[in-house]
Amino acid sequence: MRKLSLTIVSVLTIAGCSQMLGLGDYDIDPALDGAGGTRTGVGGADGIGDAGADSTSSGAPSIPVGGDPNLPAGGRPGQGGEPQGQGGEPQGQGGEPQGQGGEPQGQGGEPQGQGGGGPTGEVIPCDSVVCCTTKGGTPVGVELLSDGGFERGLASGVESPWVQESTLDYEVVAVSDDPDLGFLSKSGDYYAYLSGAQGERSSIYSEDVEIPENAGWLTISGWRLFQIDVQDSLNEDFCLIALWDPDLEDPQELPFWWGKPGEYADGWGDTPIWKKFEASFDAAPHQGTLRYLGLRGESDSYPTEPDPADPDVTYASSFLFDDVSLKAFTCVK
Repeated sequence: MRKLSLTIVSVLTIAGCSQMLGLGDYDIDPALDGAGGTRTGVGGADGIGDAGADSTSSGAPSIPVGGDPNLPAGGRPGQGGEPQGQGGEPQGQGGEPQGQGGEPQGQGGEPQGQGGGGPTGEVIPCDSVVCCTTKGGTPVGVELLSDGGFERGLASGVESPWVQESTLDYEVVAVSDDPDLGFLSKSGDYYAYLSGAQGERSSIYSEDVEIPENAGWLTISGWRLFQIDVQDSLNEDFCLIALWDPDLEDPQELPFWWGKPGEYADGWGDTPIWKKFEASFDAAPHQGTLRYLGLRGESDSYPTEPDPADPDVTYASSFLFDDVSLKAFTCVK
């Protein structure tokens, strides 16, 4: 399966945070080129409820062209062909599996199914729920992803609209009842499991979706469960979500980036139970275009020494996602 080349983005402004990030100084461990490690689920925790929600306000981040090996270039691996092999058997570590939870809620209005037609009525130009409400309109959302819950199976299979990459050849979409991983999905039978092994870079990409011409704003939401390894100044593990143009190398929106506190607005994002995340931004730059969603999780090879109390444990962060949504909203009266 063809691997993506990596684009360079030097300075990013994360939506909802005015801090400028100099990503050219972000050092990546050489092990991310494919060095070994064992995928390890860190285990469950008490409860499964909503631990609060990540949320960023509307407004797109500024993303000038530059250089950062953390970000994938435009385009994805080709779909179809043989599934990728598992780079060694995953190991679970302690804790009870997570229970299932409720369905994520859309922002304003009832979402319409994909291909079910757009909103009817007078369209009111608005780029947010606040604008729409103030002008007396109703937000109507259309879900653009065909399988945000990953229920059509493994991303290396021909039935799934998702495409995956893994430096260690892991299957990124996992089956929830696999006892070796120690996790259960938020709902259904599948979830996306990014990283979870030292030196692993996992990416997963949706199908191309067409943004409606009359869309006022876009909302990316879903549920996440993160378990981060040693949280100190040396750890470089991170996770991000971006919206891509299939023909361009740079992300068009980068609403979520979880990483070292002080450098990234949401910090590590560590949460042992499923937690809602959501971000909205102006749809004007995307109206009538094709876009796709990309999620990436990455772990370095720090620390290099095993835990004396349990030398079989591999240090790595696990980034789990389920019930991911990309909705286009229009304000109508």
